[in-house]
Amino acid sequence: MPATFPLFGSLHTDFLLFLLLLCNIPPFASSQKTAKIVVHSHILEVQRKAHQAYTQKDSNRRQIIDIFESTSKTLLEISNRFEVIEPHLERAKQGVEQFKKSYEAGDENWQDFLTRTEMGKEIQAIYLGIKPLMTIYKDEVPTEIMVSMLMHYANEDFTVLDMRNSGRNILIFSESSVERVLTTHKDYFPVDPSESEIPSYISDLGHPPKTQSPEQLEVQRGLLHGFPLNAPKQFAQYGSQVDRLIDLYDGSQPLSEEDRALLGGYLRFRNRDGSFQYSITNKFRDDHQEEIGKLLTRHFPDMDEKARQYILALRYVELPGFVYTTDNPASDEDRAFAQKVHDIFEISGMDSFLQQILNK
Repeated sequence: MPATFPLFGSLHTDFLLFLLLLCNIPPFASSQKTAKIVVHSHILEVQRKAHQAYTQKDSNRRQIIDIFESTSKTLLEISNRFEVIEPHLERAKQGVEQFKKSYEAGDENWQDFLTRTEMGKEIQAIYLGIKPLMTIYKDEVPTEIMVSMLMHYANEDFTVLDMRNSGRNILIFSESSVERVLTTHKDYFPVDPSESEIPSYISDLGHPPKTQSPEQLEVQRGLLHGFPLNAPKQFAQYGSQVDRLIDLYDGSQPLSEEDRALLGGYLRFRNRDGSFQYSITNKFRDDHQEEIGKLLTRHFPDMDEKARQYILALRYVELPGFVYTTDNPASDEDRAFAQKVHDIFEISGMDSFLQQILNK
């Protein structure tokens, strides 16, 4: 997972707040725009004090300078991160209030589902406005009681489409968030969403004219689930090659026990009890990259080299409310996305509310 750190919750927060107070910088401002202006305006003050410390006849002046320079960089980083989340923050805070109302209106089962399950975490991200849509796959529905809860509670705030009768899945989405995606990414959604209602638009994806190809559908799905753009674009290009590994594991060719174990480790993302094990799968792919590369050469000598490298580099990224795959979790896009998700969960108040609930 891309490395992130809390906006106001790191170990050095108390010391940072002390320095902010020393420079008369309010640590929390009434709005993110105000905070950004305040931080920028005081970075020069921090730097001035650092140079002033340098003139002191103090054996620790070099250390003082290092502290102030480090603090200056931290303040600038906070400012830049505010700039990223500012457009989302008002919607996120409103979402937290909606989430609280849904939690308080629900019975114990609904409350546990919202706060103690992976699907509940996805719903939290929908409330925050950073995940337009989530999919519950038809073969992963734990109980019909859960579906009834979704229809009763989630339908109050979002649209819930149960399409299992037609062999499809359950979709939960915010119509306003979906519309924002359709409008922002017109290159991938060629039909104007105003020409039909959002639920029917979503139901018709995968068919012309709303979708022109399987590759386009992969990008559409990724964007609607809130993933950073490059991840579904790459999967649209090379996902069919990953499917070849699945077919191989399912018996399209004879496999040695060694190759079957390698493929099983590469493809498996669940434990035997049904829980997810994305970090374990990532570690397996790290530890066995060379052997997997040889397996690809043995069974798929015709595979394009770029596709081969994509398969070898493919890793899961697991964030609050999100799981997706990318061939470069350390890319600027993925790191920025991870930081934005963590920051919005924190600054909106969602994290603190969940902590109160889980500590009861």
